[in-house]
Amino acid sequence: MNGRSLADLPAKTRGTVAGFELPDDESLRVRTLGVCPGMQVEVVQNGDPLILSTAGTRIGIARRIAACVFVDTEH
Repeated sequence: MNGRSLADLPAKTRGTVAGFELPDDESLRVRTLGVCPGMQVEVVQNGDPLILSTAGTRIGIARRIAACVFVDTEH
């Protein structure tokens, strides 16, 4: 998978979700939260849970799941 894992990004990093390497049920759960390929996200706090901002809301994602969500970072 191209991009960097959400779990590897420091706070205040922005990027575009490139895809997931998750089982179908966890991928669906992440998508239901609003984290979908093509969405702009910003890491608010890197921890467990990882807090990110997308579409005007903040979402907490378990670090093990965030490690499987890949983003293309903005330079």
